[in-house]
Amino acid sequence: MQTKSEVIQDIIGQVVELTWCHSLWWAIVNKADRTHNQDVIVAYHNFFAASVFAFQQSFFVSANRLFDEDSRASSLRKLVTDLDSKNQALADKLKGRLQAEAAPLKKILLLRHNVYGHRSSSISPTDLFNKVGIKPNEMKAVLGLAQEITIALAVEAGVSTEDALVDKFKLCAENVCDETRRIIEALK
Repeated sequence: MQTKSEVIQDIIGQVVELTWCHSLWWAIVNKADRTHNQDVIVAYHNFFAASVFAFQQSFFVSANRLFDEDSRASSLRKLVTDLDSKNQALADKLKGRLQAEAAPLKKILLLRHNVYGHRSSSISPTDLFNKVGIKPNEMKAVLGLAQEITIALAVEAGVSTEDALVDKFKLCAENVCDETRRIIEALK
């Protein structure tokens, strides 16, 4: 059985992966970069279509894993619940943050379960995406929530400092976006 520190270290790694997925996806799909790089995206259409799909799928699967409600899972929700007996004030604050983002978390759960984890036979993936209507800012909010809760749990457990993790998450997003832009520029 893993120690709490080991679980939190693993969660930090998962949040880095979630950050990469979101950042790579956003570096390709955001309107400003997409417009600027349209010639490359058209020239390598299959590559970019597959990349967008893969990064988006990875984001939904990773986010669902991090916010899994199963009490047996090693997830942010489980760690927050475990705080109840140790640091009630922090547990209540983090539960409030989870509640504040309940709508996008539910959308991610629906998409993960009915498109990526399993394929619903009653609705096509495109129709489900349209019905659920998840927006890029909701995905970014879920990423921010994962980072915020991870930082709070790591600091509370003495695994890391807030500044160190803020820098880690910020740099991993900036670096992957910068490298993606440089790769696209090299393809021009």
